[in-house]
Amino acid sequence: MTWLKRVTILFIALLMLICLSIWIFSPAISRATLNHLLEPSGIHLTEDSAIRLNPFRSIVSIRQLQLVKDQDTPLALQTLELRYSLFRLLFREVQVTRIYLEGLMVTGGYSGQQVSVAGFDFDTTGSETSSAADATPPPPENDENEGLLFLAPDIELKNITLSFAYLDQVNTVTIEQMNITQSRYQNSSGRSDISGRLLVNDASLTIDAKVDYRSEDTSVRLALDLTQMNLSTYQYLLPQQSDRVSGQLTLALEANIHQSAQALNLTDSKVVIGLNEFGYQNNDVDAAVQDLQLTLAQWQLEIPSDGEMTMTGQLQTALHGLLVRPAASDDILASLGSFEPEPAAIALTGNDIRYQTPAMMLSDIVFSSPQQDSEKPKNNALVDIQKLELAPFEFVSNVLTIGRVEIGASHFNVKLNDSGLANLVELNGPVAEQETVEAEEVLETEKTEAVPATESVPGVRIGEIKSSQPWQIEIEDGSQHPAFKKRFEVTRLSIANIDMQNTEQNIDYALELKDEGYFNLTVNGDVQPFGDEINANIEAHMAEFSLPDVRSYLAKALDFEFKAGQLDTDFSGTVRASKIDSVADVTIRGADFTASQNQPEETNVIGQTAVPLNVALGMLKDRHGDIHLKIPVEGDLEDPSFGVQHILGLVVKKAVMMQTRNYLINTFVPYAQVVKVSMTAGSYALKVRFEDLPYETAQVEVGEAQQLFVDQLSRLMTDKPGLRVKICPVVVPADIGAGASLTEQQTDQLLTLANNRAIAFKARLLESAEVESARLLLCTARTDVKAGSLSRLEFLSVN
Repeated sequence: MTWLKRVTILFIALLMLICLSIWIFSPAISRATLNHLLEPSGIHLTEDSAIRLNPFRSIVSIRQLQLVKDQDTPLALQTLELRYSLFRLLFREVQVTRIYLEGLMVTGGYSGQQVSVAGFDFDTTGSETSSAADATPPPPENDENEGLLFLAPDIELKNITLSFAYLDQVNTVTIEQMNITQSRYQNSSGRSDISGRLLVNDASLTIDAKVDYRSEDTSVRLALDLTQMNLSTYQYLLPQQSDRVSGQLTLALEANIHQSAQALNLTDSKVVIGLNEFGYQNNDVDAAVQDLQLTLAQWQLEIPSDGEMTMTGQLQTALHGLLVRPAASDDILASLGSFEPEPAAIALTGNDIRYQTPAMMLSDIVFSSPQQDSEKPKNNALVDIQKLELAPFEFVSNVLTIGRVEIGASHFNVKLNDSGLANLVELNGPVAEQETVEAEEVLETEKTEAVPATESVPGVRIGEIKSSQPWQIEIEDGSQHPAFKKRFEVTRLSIANIDMQNTEQNIDYALELKDEGYFNLTVNGDVQPFGDEINANIEAHMAEFSLPDVRSYLAKALDFEFKAGQLDTDFSGTVRASKIDSVADVTIRGADFTASQNQPEETNVIGQTAVPLNVALGMLKDRHGDIHLKIPVEGDLEDPSFGVQHILGLVVKKAVMMQTRNYLINTFVPYAQVVKVSMTAGSYALKVRFEDLPYETAQVEVGEAQQLFVDQLSRLMTDKPGLRVKICPVVVPADIGAGASLTEQQTDQLLTLANNRAIAFKARLLESAEVESARLLLCTARTDVKAGSLSRLEFLSVN
């Protein structure tokens, strides 16, 4: 008994000595061992680094551990304390009763093809060694460890900093406090509760998670809350170095995650993304958003291992204060006060997206607003829409369907100069020009590439687009002289039954427009615009449009100006197979016009090469001074030459000249032997001229054949007291029996005959009517030696 007691005491003393030796010498031994292992990497521990094993209390502690490499400290640890229980190994349990880690600092970075972590460098190029290692099959599972239980009821981490350099930017993650509790792992399964507070650069992140892990079935309940994430910290990740981003991002996530061999599922989850004071700038554009919030509630997600991903949820969006400007400019490209759809149901199955919301509201929409030249910059905007509502709004199976689009009070300000739109704000610079070129190339490619028959064509269906309040339209055209300024008001706009996929769908439309005075315009009808050819019906009525307001435009198209007059028009037309066939009943009331600078002030129609359009219109005035026209409008809408210029030019000219020709023919019926009215085909130039009076060979005195001409000319000059006429005699060699080659004596003989003929005609005309002799002028006689020419008298009016 005494021997056993001594052996026991000796064993205990020896065990105590071993434990005491471990406790005393473990810092030096561990430091030397680690320095030996780290030497190939050029890393060593400082003398203050202490790694101590306390067998008496079952504690492993580390104090003031520092790794040094090239005078840098890539890893520093203030305190690590690990408590364990060897007794539980008897029950096949590994129990770490407590792990406490505080003050860890680790640095790393990525440069080219190398990653550095805590002073250790790793090659990312995939060397042969790493490839061979990757190809090595995993070691077989040790059946002896089957059923071994690992317990870690309390793990606490404090003030752990991880710094990683990438693209010359250092990112820092600091774990201020993290607790991992109730950890239990056995047979490839386990669970843990995790909660913590971190700093990611300057953003605050809180985590709360419950993890239940199994090899074939894992569940996670996760809650994340990220606040005050400064986006400017991450602008180095943008593709262009000139790009700049700013603003703060917030993220809140609540997720129930379940992963099995068949699929990854999220159920009853919610994510909220917030963006405040966002800004993005590059060399071309400066964009800003005051705040944006996206909330995805009732989020269900399934990613099967062998099928299409599906997702459903309810999305709520709220955007305020969107502003887009050209770089380094106060001008506004576009701005949006708010965008607030009602909560929308969303669904995703493979590539099929569904989005459905009862209503979508937009307010304070502005496009193209120069700022520098206006005291009220918003009034200078090309487009300013106070309110836009789309309800309901849905995108299902590649088809966009909108029940109605209501556009509230709006203001359109069109300012023109010699260069085009004066208040059009554009992007400038090489990038914008490159984007324009690329866009043109894409359009050209799309024209030449046919859409496969199996490919679904996106569709748009809109029940009705309408104005809910009047629109104001201001037009100021400084390219005209004098400048054109006019204000209009759209009192009604309606476009209904739009379906881009239905080529036979009739779209109904109606428009009512007026100005500040008495002008009003109504247009209504229907159109089929989405087929290969356009079909339409058009009815329009315009009343009391002031023509002097557009005199500069009309002067260019018609070659004369209106000093007074109002235009009334009734238009009825059809378009079949892109060809228009219509008639416009036009009335010009109180018309008073003058020639433009390209035409003389007054013109005598007789004898002119062509009757000017303003003179022709003047002939069509009724006793009230009004002009009534029926203008047929016909042509191919797909013909590039068919347009407003075509209608104002050729179409109007043709209608006016045709009616004027009929008027002149009727007017000059009593003088048909004297005056001829004709029109040139194609140009529709109207000519009114005197007929020639033929004579027999060697005839001088007026005979029976010329008497009717004399009587009608006498009557014409009596009826037109302002008319003066030149009498021009023309003789031919046959008058004296000569040939084409005349001697000087023969020429004098012919000219004498011609002058006597003209004198005799004037004398007969003066005998027939009381016409002043001064109104009949004789001009120089001439000879005509062309074969087949006749002796004659030619008549010209004198302006």
